[in-house]
Amino acid sequence: MKRGFSLIEVVFAIVIIAISLMSVPMMLKQSAKSEEFSIIQEVILATATKMDNILSYPWDKNSYDTTNKILRTLDVSSGDSELARVVTAPLSTRDNNLRVGQIYKSKRRRFFDYSTYTSKVPDTSINNSPKESINDFYNKTFTISGSGAYDYKDSGMSMVSKIYYVGDSATYSQAPVLSASIGISSTTPITNINSTNIKMIEINATSPMLNKSLILRSYMFNIGQSKLLTRTK
Repeated sequence: MKRGFSLIEVVFAIVIIAISLMSVPMMLKQSAKSEEFSIIQEVILATATKMDNILSYPWDKNSYDTTNKILRTLDVSSGDSELARVVTAPLSTRDNNLRVGQIYKSKRRRFFDYSTYTSKVPDTSINNSPKESINDFYNKTFTISGSGAYDYKDSGMSMVSKIYYVGDSATYSQAPVLSASIGISSTTPITNINSTNIKMIEINATSPMLNKSLILRSYMFNIGQSKLLTRTK
């Protein structure tokens, strides 16, 4: 006698195969979502890395004090008056190198001894090198290839960096404790001759594979830099 499948066994086999085939599109869709999420994270990481790189540069090329090897607070032409240096006597006196809240010490944040203003127009050449400040990243395009050392999935990912002045508005209060709040508003391209105490860095990243763009923004302030204390033998 020859043994074969019963009708009910054949029906069960067809049902099982059908259920398996129905799950294939869902698996493919989930796989595509995972791939898309991976590329989005890759774009975010690459953009954040570029932002960190830009933020490592001085606020302005005039900020650097070559004598003391430190970044100074700069005078600006259109900033909030409460953030300007205090002038009550000849500018050469030490009390006039300070902003409200600053302390006159050699290793603390303060202005230059004489009025020193922000650079009005950044270097807009394509390959300016070396870069002196975040201004030099104005309207710069960066392309990351998918091959080579970086090995990104999204070949041809590009980023455009822009720098803007933004309006600063400071409000100070001494009661019950000294406090200050700063409002950020009125975005203006950095090529404008007027300058404030706040710059906004904007990076627009474009993904060819996803046909989507990501915009990342960060702010940098005209506050100078205190010098790190070091121990000598």
